[in-house]
Amino acid sequence: MSVEVAVVREADDESVEALARLLPQLSSTAGPLDRGAVRALLSSDANTVGLDARDSRVYRFVLRR
Repeated sequence: MSVEVAVVREADDESVEALARLLPQLSSTAGPLDRGAVRALLSSDANTVGLDARDSRVYRFVLRR
């Protein structure tokens, strides 16, 4: 099995939906992210989000400090 990772740069439907599937796994109290929140998350130099290009699964989410 291979994974084709693409760094997510824009808050399109695919990235918003992928992050919506990931967030409940990271937090039981966080509310859903709307397109504006995803855009803010992706535009920050402190974050890198990698998406599996084959099936739109978030493969890697990195917060840098």
